[in-house]
Amino acid sequence: MKRSVLACALALACALSLAAPALAAEKAPSLAGDSKTTAVAKVYEYDPHRYLANGNSVYGNTLTVAADERVYDDSGKLWRVTDSSAFYDSSAFRCSVKTTANAMNARSIRQSDEPIVGAGACFVVTLSKDGMYDNTGIGFTVTYTAVKDTALPVSPLGANTGTASELAVKSGAKIVIDYTLRITEDTLFPSSYLKTSPDWYGDLFYFKDVEHPIGAEDIVLTPTQEGDSDYTWEDEDIIVAELSGSDILYAPKLSTRRADTGRNHTAPLGEMYTRFFRGNPDAKGGTLTLVNPYLTFDGEETVPHRQIHIYEATEAGDLKDVTSRFKYTTDSDGRGAFSAKVRTLGNYIITAKAL
Repeated sequence: MKRSVLACALALACALSLAAPALAAEKAPSLAGDSKTTAVAKVYEYDPHRYLANGNSVYGNTLTVAADERVYDDSGKLWRVTDSSAFYDSSAFRCSVKTTANAMNARSIRQSDEPIVGAGACFVVTLSKDGMYDNTGIGFTVTYTAVKDTALPVSPLGANTGTASELAVKSGAKIVIDYTLRITEDTLFPSSYLKTSPDWYGDLFYFKDVEHPIGAEDIVLTPTQEGDSDYTWEDEDIIVAELSGSDILYAPKLSTRRADTGRNHTAPLGEMYTRFFRGNPDAKGGTLTLVNPYLTFDGEETVPHRQIHIYEATEAGDLKDVTSRFKYTTDSDGRGAFSAKVRTLGNYIITAKAL
């Protein structure tokens, strides 16, 4: 009897050991249905002048915008498209573009003639009016319909721990992306144009995908005095920084551009957020509040705030860890933030791990 029990146990152990590799194998991601995501398009190129048939020069009203493409597979995992060239292959995908918000602002929106390396898919936007106007907003939806089974190059995003490098998109599947484009004075300055391999690639706001951080990235913010603080820097109505208890008469613009750090522009997504105050003026003992960039749209932490580091860049370009100077509190809207009394408005880098 004991021998038969032992034999059964050994047989079961062998069966489980043989089954283990099959259970551990990662299932290849695929998309046979519809994927819907959101993204913010940014200005890639703009010529402030255009010429009429008679040779006269007028203000330009056409610009090229670019954005990151993300896609959900059938299991709900999120992936970033690492090569957008497939979307330009008419034998693989059929592309349609529809203006969905403030249509009166856009005369036309179309896919660019070819992708720009490192910038994702690009679109040519022609405004209804001649010239560009500050704070012009446009929403448009792009739908890619697979014409045939296609392997789309991807990398994992967010909570997705997969290791696959391709997403199998089945014929008939649809990848739908709702883009928001906001044209401001700052985005039209030549210094703000995005070049090949732009710093912001992938670091965009995704308001509907609440599991992802939405810290401001690669834009320049102008301070206002409309909130509860002396000065507030906001993006899309979400506070990025605040200054209180200071009697300064002038507050500088706040750059969130990675390029201003002079450091690695291709660091993994969400590894660093830039908060550089132009000119570093005297803060006169005011309290600076830097909102936690690792929060979702709903204010949930994507990284425990105790793991976050704050560095200040010196004039020599060195980084000084100033995390201990800041205490974790909230901004005037109740979102998690780091706060400290400062002598000057410095240049800060916020990271999820030590540099």
